[in-house]
Amino acid sequence: MYDRAQQRFPSALKLPIAHFAGGAKQRMVLMRVQDSWRWMLAFFALLVLFLMGCGSVHASPPAQQPTLPPAPTIPDTATTCNEVPALAGAQPTELYHLNFPDDAIASGAITSTPGAPMQVVSYVACLRIDQSYGAPTPMGTAMDQVVATLGFFARGWVFARGFPADGKTLSACNSTEQRCFMAGPQTYALLEQTRANGNGLAVFYLSVALPQPLVPCDPILFPIYTYPASIAPYRAAQIPLPPGTRVSLSRSSEQGVTEFFCSAGTANEVSAFMQQHLPQAGWKSVQVAGQQFWTLTTPGAGAPKLYMRLKPITNPRNWSELEYYQGFTP
Repeated sequence: MYDRAQQRFPSALKLPIAHFAGGAKQRMVLMRVQDSWRWMLAFFALLVLFLMGCGSVHASPPAQQPTLPPAPTIPDTATTCNEVPALAGAQPTELYHLNFPDDAIASGAITSTPGAPMQVVSYVACLRIDQSYGAPTPMGTAMDQVVATLGFFARGWVFARGFPADGKTLSACNSTEQRCFMAGPQTYALLEQTRANGNGLAVFYLSVALPQPLVPCDPILFPIYTYPASIAPYRAAQIPLPPGTRVSLSRSSEQGVTEFFCSAGTANEVSAFMQQHLPQAGWKSVQVAGQQFWTLTTPGAGAPKLYMRLKPITNPRNWSELEYYQGFTP
């Protein structure tokens, strides 16, 4: 009879063992089975090592510190942000969930791909670091003072280990020239390459990653990520807006206030929506010198008659209307 310990491997492999009369023949069968088991163990060990090697090739590499962009230059003689070469023609704007002073300016662009889970907007910006809305900032490096002026911590941001520069994968931050922050699971900011001059001006790069918006819009003209159903320029004068519309900061002129809009859909769809819904909101279409104006008398005794004009809509991502000042007559 066989010893149970000797039968364990063959039975585990479910290999039939012929029962021969001769002990020598039985030992030869057991040796062959045990040799086969050893070869199988060796095969599986090599297979595991092979798969581990393949996994190391295709697995995501550890987060690498990104290559820093060249630092923006700021002339020692500059006393206003408009004198910074990288910001020629830049405009005042707002930065998402940050305190951006009124006299600060920035230029920016969307740098992530449309298919990425998050939209990344990259800015080059300039502000005055010796005051934030009139209050002195804490002393420190230029980076520290920009962090304080923008109000990261006061606005609820916390330090993060990385930033999704491509809109999907976190990359580690360089502790010297970069600061990474987060304000939510899909809300990140990267501040880097801050430089300052002796006149209290600082220039820096800022990237912000947010969930993809309903509509991709110019980040400088449309820094606010909300989609109001209407706006009310004066009193109860509601101006309806197409679904999925973002509103810009207002621009004043001698005639009135211009509002810019970025909407989903085509130019014809946006125009048709406005032509249909403005009368429903109480606006009346009038023609003056071949131009279409919209007029409305606000409720209340002695209320003024308001005028508004939609400029021809050719680009749904950047269209506008001019709200004339009270007392205007075409």
